Amino acid sequence: MNDGFVSAEVGEFIVTHIDSVIHLEALMLLHDAPSQAWTAATMANRIYVSEATADAVLNRLEERGLIHAQCGGLYMFGIHDSNLAALIDMLAEAYRRHLVPVTNLIHSRSKQ
Repeated sequence: MNDGFVSAEVGEFIVTHIDSVIHLEALMLLHDAPSQAWTAATMANRIYVSEATADAVLNRLEERGLIHAQCGGLYMFGIHDSNLAALIDMLAEAYRRHLVPVTNLIHSRSKQ
């Protein structure tokens, strides 16, 4: 499954926490702008999905402890666990450098 571009640790994180490329894209947008609060509508516009889909994606990421939900339907990145934060940093770097292998790993997960 992993072709050497993605560390075993990042690969395991993808397999256990990332349901689709849409989930990864949303997480990366929040990760890259940690002080920005996002609504489902603004996320939908950025990742080219319906507002309902964006809302479901944000809720799923929040359920997994990867982002924080705030009052008024706002979501922000903010990981208090330094190990998890470092892992998401590594994921972001892997995604920037090795887009195809990372997305292939996500797609292979959905085939299982």
